Amino acid sequence: MKESHQTLPPTGSPQCPRWHRIALGVGWTGNVVLVGAVIALGVWGSGSPNSPESFDGSLAAGTTGTKDSFGVEDLKLFLCEAPASSSSAPDLLTTKTLPGSSGCRLCPRSWVQHGNKCYWVSKDRRTWNKSQEACVTKRARLLVLRDLEEMTFIKNITEGSELTWLGLTVTFPEGNWTWLDGSPLDRKTFQISGPANQNSCGIMKGSQVNSLVCSVTTNWICEKETLLL
Repeated sequence: MKESHQTLPPTGSPQCPRWHRIALGVGWTGNVVLVGAVIALGVWGSGSPNSPESFDGSLAAGTTGTKDSFGVEDLKLFLCEAPASSSSAPDLLTTKTLPGSSGCRLCPRSWVQHGNKCYWVSKDRRTWNKSQEACVTKRARLLVLRDLEEMTFIKNITEGSELTWLGLTVTFPEGNWTWLDGSPLDRKTFQISGPANQNSCGIMKGSQVNSLVCSVTTNWICEKETLLL
């Protein structure tokens, strides 16, 4: 019987396991693919900004084909020209398209738009100071009435049944009724009833402006300018 001899690897040169060799091969392949991807991205990014093949050109140009007009024009197209009943109309804003223009005025969600103002009607009651503080957190202020037409609009959205704080207080030592924007109350437009004391604040009920102690808690309305787009 012949004896079988098994060839052993030389001493000091252990044989690399098969799984180790496979892992090394996969690693080198991954490196090659990664280098190729980097080169391809470099070539892509070096294209002309206005070329159709360029990522920057095709995205920045939007629907207009120019970088500078991207953003404003596309926002106008999406926000201002979408019909109010369209499912594509954004839920984050209330909009009103300007007659004879592609632009529009925007208000935040849950605000009511009228003219160039946005209005937010409270659902709870607070003192005058706390109401104004709440408006400031919304980057707004308490309602400043401009004319009787605006008063009628406010009466309609509040159903005329609630006392509503106005951005109207008495300044001293003059003792004059003054709006939060610094303008005096036009008594020809708004006849106010009640005392003009240091703790008096303006309030609206229906079509009337009255004086009320500022520490009383009641509803309020915040206002801010619309965003013209």
